[in-house]
Amino acid sequence: MYYRVHRTDCPVPFDAEHAYSTPWGWQPGDTVTRQCNCGYWDKCPRCQGTGEYTEEIDLVRGFSCCESAEELIDYFEARGGCDDNQPVAIFEGDFTDSGSDNEPCVVPTKIVEWTTYAGLKRRVKTGIKI
Repeated sequence: MYYRVHRTDCPVPFDAEHAYSTPWGWQPGDTVTRQCNCGYWDKCPRCQGTGEYTEEIDLVRGFSCCESAEELIDYFEARGGCDDNQPVAIFEGDFTDSGSDNEPCVVPTKIVEWTTYAGLKRRVKTGIKI
């Protein structure tokens, strides 16, 4: 079972055909500079001795999601929370890859239920299983 806040302003519907992700706030083709942890910068083909490298943001197949309701809530609360009315998809699907926060990226195969972020928090708080 997987859990995803599928924001009301998300430009794509929640379905298998549109199941792609990028890091939050990025678009495919954007570039990001990262620190290289190679430990041998003078010989590193990635950073070529600078300690940094640039890579292009790619689409990852599957929607970013969490494997439990608690994990989803913890993720958003650590980033300032989420609007209580945002829709949350509870679904089954096929794992494809990991996202930029090492979260699972999953192509949905069956929507089990829709709720809201507030509804999900309420269920977790009261111990109601999904």
